[in-house]
Amino acid sequence: MTLPDPSTPLTNKRHEQYAFQRAKGVDQATSWQRTIPFGQPYTGGNGSLRVSGHRCEQRPEVRERIDWLILETRNALEDAPVSLSRSDVIVMSLEVGDALEAAYRAAVTSSVSPQAIERLKGVWAAHLARQGKMDANDDQILPDPNSGELTTLLANMGRVCTCQKH
Repeated sequence: MTLPDPSTPLTNKRHEQYAFQRAKGVDQATSWQRTIPFGQPYTGGNGSLRVSGHRCEQRPEVRERIDWLILETRNALEDAPVSLSRSDVIVMSLEVGDALEAAYRAAVTSSVSPQAIERLKGVWAAHLARQGKMDANDDQILPDPNSGELTTLLANMGRVCTCQKH
């Protein structure tokens, strides 16, 4: 049996989602739980999620895909700029704000629950508040690349907004 090319997404969407979550460093149980389709009830426990995640990860094509995604993330971090200027950070922050606004407007006009809309509104408001607090005197926003903080920041840039504490 020939394994698929790990650079192409897996044909099984749940396996692909699982691999993506594991490559981000999420544990097996949580990764498998995030593959459950939205709205589908889940009655099992955490142990069941761990076993299902473990079984999925034992598949050679899933393991290779996880390894490939991790390698791609590391390569992307190596290509990242050593520092970002204040204007770079402001442009990125404005783009995130625009994306949050578009998501909010789409949620309001769709069948998203009022609680989810309120949470999204809270994230958007927190992001806007953080934008307003940017210090106008800083020319370089990011820390020394050798401190490890830059790597952490760049690894989290895939999230929509990192303003909220997780």
